[in-house]
Amino acid sequence: MVEKPIIYILDEKLNVIANINDFIKMTWIENFFEADSFDMEIHFDITSNVKNKSYEKNKMIFEALDSMYQNNIFKPRFVVADFFQKDKIRIAMIDSFHINETNASMEINALGMLSIFQFKYAYNKEYIPSANSNDNIGIVACRILADGFAADNILKNIFIADESSNKIGHEVFYKTEDSQNIYEATTALLCAFNIGFETIYNHDEKKIYFNTIDSSGKIIDTAISTDDENLMENKYTFEFSEYRNYIFIEGENGINEVINKSDGSIIFSIKAKSKSKQGNLSNDAYRQILKTEAAIELDKNSTSEHFDISIHDDVDVALGDTCVVKIFVGYKEIVKQILITSIEHEFEDKKYNRNIGFGKPYNAKNQLKKILGVL
Repeated sequence: MVEKPIIYILDEKLNVIANINDFIKMTWIENFFEADSFDMEIHFDITSNVKNKSYEKNKMIFEALDSMYQNNIFKPRFVVADFFQKDKIRIAMIDSFHINETNASMEINALGMLSIFQFKYAYNKEYIPSANSNDNIGIVACRILADGFAADNILKNIFIADESSNKIGHEVFYKTEDSQNIYEATTALLCAFNIGFETIYNHDEKKIYFNTIDSSGKIIDTAISTDDENLMENKYTFEFSEYRNYIFIEGENGINEVINKSDGSIIFSIKAKSKSKQGNLSNDAYRQILKTEAAIELDKNSTSEHFDISIHDDVDVALGDTCVVKIFVGYKEIVKQILITSIEHEFEDKKYNRNIGFGKPYNAKNQLKKILGVL
């Protein structure tokens, strides 16, 4: 039995400025390849009667949210929940709240911490391994983020992307463009090479840590299936329309690259013109950048294969685990070893549901853009 959590609202220095210990409904979705999402609806009595039992509590919540924007200055407000383990407290940034006077309710919406980098644009910058370093994917991700908050007085005091603890993935040549935002540049790189991430709140240090997560080798024995008592609901989706397995990417000065993942089967090709300029790069370094760019572009055009599964509390799985999942459709049993890419925690009244999503999210970057209202 999972107890109804307490939600804490934090200010820009990560001090607790309000808490919510009762709500109508709350949903927190942990995601592996993109920012988390959070939605909550609470009773919000609209009254000026200071003797009303909910007056002080609601006043505290409102003032915490209202203080985000004062005198034309925005200061972020964050939410954390006490149902996460102490060293795995996920954090989200509030992006909106809505008050319904008629129904005496309030809705609060937030997105995982990394979503703030949607509003910060990348530099024209090359991330090229040096002779004496192994600049792998996790380290490059940290450097992209660090470039994004180096001049931000709030973020540089609370956000940590530590290269030494994120040495994940192979060496990579990567180039960002000023037409990209930092969120896209970072998540596209990670997702293309099957590396997830999390942003974790450290209460004692009052810091937010960015951690990359290597999904390789995390295969567990748990089977989620129609035969198991742990299964409550099972849905399976297959989408082929965007699938491509071959890419030709055209660079400058006659330097082009091809990635062929057809494995002898029919070729579904895509042709793209590189956004990267060669500049002073050697031909070999430029070719490596094209390979990374091609891998990211091809990843956007993969087959979408996704299970949505609702399971009981006692099934121990985590983001980045690979489980055996299956669904019996009457004519065939579909069995897959597939990555856990989302965990949805839903609390409503006294009920708790945990829904597990398997498979890479389909078109995740565009989904987040729609949520943020920039697409």
